[in-house]
Amino acid sequence: MISHRIQNLKDLPSSVLPPPPPPPPSHSLSESHHYYTYAHLEASNLVPPELFASIKRHETDSFLSSLSFHSRRGVHISKLMKRVTRAGNTMLHLAAAIFENLHILEPIAQNFPHLITRKNVKGDTVLHVAARSRNAELIRIVLECYAEHFGSNNNTLHMWE
Repeated sequence: MISHRIQNLKDLPSSVLPPPPPPPPSHSLSESHHYYTYAHLEASNLVPPELFASIKRHETDSFLSSLSFHSRRGVHISKLMKRVTRAGNTMLHLAAAIFENLHILEPIAQNFPHLITRKNVKGDTVLHVAARSRNAELIRIVLECYAEHFGSNNNTLHMWE
């Protein structure tokens, strides 16, 4: 079911609605320090906090709702999947070993296989972090998705580099 809902979001046009205008500048240091507006997040290229939290709490419905919300705001799901944490972890890294969320990991890996080979700031791919978790199911999913999308016939993309 989640894979089907992600596929539906991928099929939406790149721009459903224009992004909202940026808010007026805040003159309060405390407000600007603790509050991220939608425009700030868009400019920062960071994983939106609600997506991060839903992966962490294993809340699949919340994750899908957040993806839909951003899609309605004009941010295509493929752009969201390019977002990273400050440590360079993609949502796939987060779902893999950091929070061991199998329900979100597999559909992301199936729909966005290029994330399987993406490295964080330490140079770790999703397989590296999955192997450190020692979770055999995580490792199996990552390897199967890699084999399915890149296979042994593709010599130009190697997970191990």
